[in-house]
Amino acid sequence: IAFIGDSITQGSNAYNGGVLTFETLSYPAQFLKKAIESGRDVVVSNYGCSSTRIMNYDGFGYNLGLAYTLSTKETDADYVVIALGTNDSLACTKTYGMKDRFVEEYTEFVKSYEVLPETDMVYGTSAIYRDNRDAAAVSMRGLQEKVFTDLKKLNLKCTYIDLYALLLEPAVSGKLLSSDQLHPNAAGYTIYADRLYDALFNNVLEVEDFEMTDIYVSSSGKLTGKGTKDDPTKSLAIAFAKAAPEATIHISGNYSYTKLDNINCGVLTPTSVKKLTIKGEGAGATLKVSSKYIFINSDVTFDNITVTSTASPLHFVCGYNNVTFTESFKSSGAYLVAGFVAYGDVLTQEFYNSYDSICSAKDCTIDVNGGDFAAVIGGNLAGNASAVFGSYSGNLVINVGKGATVTDKNNLSGATGQNYLTGTATLNVASWAKDKFVRTYAPVGTSRAAKDFDLAKNTGKATVNATDGVKTAPLGDINSNGLLDISDLVFMSEHLKDSNISNYTSNFYGVSSFKKEYLNILLKDLVK
Repeated sequence: IAFIGDSITQGSNAYNGGVLTFETLSYPAQFLKKAIESGRDVVVSNYGCSSTRIMNYDGFGYNLGLAYTLSTKETDADYVVIALGTNDSLACTKTYGMKDRFVEEYTEFVKSYEVLPETDMVYGTSAIYRDNRDAAAVSMRGLQEKVFTDLKKLNLKCTYIDLYALLLEPAVSGKLLSSDQLHPNAAGYTIYADRLYDALFNNVLEVEDFEMTDIYVSSSGKLTGKGTKDDPTKSLAIAFAKAAPEATIHISGNYSYTKLDNINCGVLTPTSVKKLTIKGEGAGATLKVSSKYIFINSDVTFDNITVTSTASPLHFVCGYNNVTFTESFKSSGAYLVAGFVAYGDVLTQEFYNSYDSICSAKDCTIDVNGGDFAAVIGGNLAGNASAVFGSYSGNLVINVGKGATVTDKNNLSGATGQNYLTGTATLNVASWAKDKFVRTYAPVGTSRAAKDFDLAKNTGKATVNATDGVKTAPLGDINSNGLLDISDLVFMSEHLKDSNISNYTSNFYGVSSFKKEYLNILLKDLVK
């Protein structure tokens, strides 16, 4: 048996009388001890290498090191047990591109062991509960499960072990983790070894009835809470981990989610859930998050709850999922983004997006029936200066009902945003900020301005349908009178001659700069 992994596999924090003892206290060593005591003829190899990860950035990719070479070339293991992904988890909470990259590279990594002629089975383990990074662990767990589920569908020799579920009880009861709340202690490694032994030799791969359709969360609950109404959990991340493919998470009272204060991430709804409802129980239920992003990874409904953030402004990043904000939902000055937050395409931990990762062909509907929003943006939103532009070929519908308010102080709203539209985007509006126009296009972005955006690639159709006196402005309406008229024609003609138009400030696209190609395209349409 070859154990492949990072510092947890290597045995960090396995102390005996103050002495770090990998050789006898790591979980591979204790697995071997248990196997021998059970009368099994087993050879165990520990290929744990601290700080390593699946993705190759900053030189810490596991497959760059000697351990990978030895484990694939010289071991001839019957079983390979992979425990990698923990050190990828924070990066994978940042962008959709990082998630895609992990799935792709982890799939190839697993295959590199599965094809070995001596190997009978490759086991993949999930990230385990960590008190100060649990949301990242839960997000990673969903990606790890996806890789092994997809590989098993191909009839490959792959099996998934849900260590998060198998080790959750000892973790939250203080029996597993050391003081750093990341690595097991010596006693915890014994429990870890026991769970893996039962998985490999007794086929105990998961916790029966771990998933729930209704999970209750409360600040007055306990980490050891079962998640029931009478025994709620105090961890939203644990609730996400327990969620069945269709589930409702019930939030009681004033609940704060603060486990990711140190990174600009926040709440990530689970990737393993198809349809999720986040519902407040009783009057005045509140969910307060510690960052400005709520990344929505499936169809989600927010019902009877106030959602706020300590890192204003709060962004609901909906992807291209069906998302509903009911009339009883409340927020204050939040941003609603249909699409993705698109960070840079540089290969660093913090920022990574590929073109493919922020493109979509998925049809979706977003119903906004309650809440106060600063802007409604029907497309990708740039997070930094090197963000890539994606494309959207599906059919997006955003309905803003009378129960919602949109202030739109900075003219940021529109049916489409920072992507190339080849499908359709429809914004149906029943209420809007007074004296503000609803535009077919949201801003192309201030971080890259408009210099890299090619308006000609928008071959699709963006439509705004407004009722009850809500004013709309077509693309190219420079003076915001709701019409394409002679004043817009004069502006475009004059500024096409100007080599420096970047200092002109208008509410065209809601930004202060745009390239002459925009004006050229619009001018031709207007002349026609």
